[in-house]
Amino acid sequence: MVDFNKLREAKQRLDNPGNGKRNDLWKAPENETTVIRLLPLNVDGIPFHEIYFHYGLGETLVCPRRTSGKQCPVCNFVSRLYEDSSEESKNLAREIRAKVRYFAAVALRDEEEAVARWYGISKTNYNWLIETMLDDDFGDITDAKTGTDIKVTVTPKNPPQQLYPKTTFKAARKPSKYDNADKLVAGLKDIWEVYPRKEYDDIKSILESYLDPNGEGSENRELYGNKGKGTGSGQDKLEEKLAAL
Repeated sequence: MVDFNKLREAKQRLDNPGNGKRNDLWKAPENETTVIRLLPLNVDGIPFHEIYFHYGLGETLVCPRRTSGKQCPVCNFVSRLYEDSSEESKNLAREIRAKVRYFAAVALRDEEEAVARWYGISKTNYNWLIETMLDDDFGDITDAKTGTDIKVTVTPKNPPQQLYPKTTFKAARKPSKYDNADKLVAGLKDIWEVYPRKEYDDIKSILESYLDPNGEGSENRELYGNKGKGTGSGQDKLEEKLAAL
């Protein structure tokens, strides 16, 4: 006899491949509408995390300056790149500078055994959520007794008009209860366990490895990521910037 719960788990593994971190994150499937419930959190008075990351360095790094107010070697390096007059330095700075991502704790309405996961939200949809909560017709949509479900629809990219998948939110017309909300929040993995915050020296080492992947010193250090080798005065400037971190 088929165990349909196991079959659903298999489907979930297909939709969210991998383990570890990915099991703690939810990604809305394309070509579908999924009904979710935002769970009640208190992150400095709001139910969302605003986290800044550095991308493109071989791994995703939480920015200590924008997130915790600590020194960040990547931010320091980016500042020195912007001081350089070359367009190449500015392009690299734009590529690796800190970028914000917003996270909410969510549960899927159609799951028989609901699990709380983190859901990364774009700036556009984050703005929509805030405006919806500020609307007197909705209020706190995360409230377990008077909150509102959200329909999440993802349409696939359609070049050249739409280069990326598009995610849209729509609030349910009526509020509804979610009795297990507090229990799910209690079992939610801490966001800083999902995205650990590294120490200054560790981040600096990752930055240097990105710029010098072969560890062969200044002659082979890539000045502009994958766009070519740095040489001459430009390479000297890079060395000075790294030495100043």
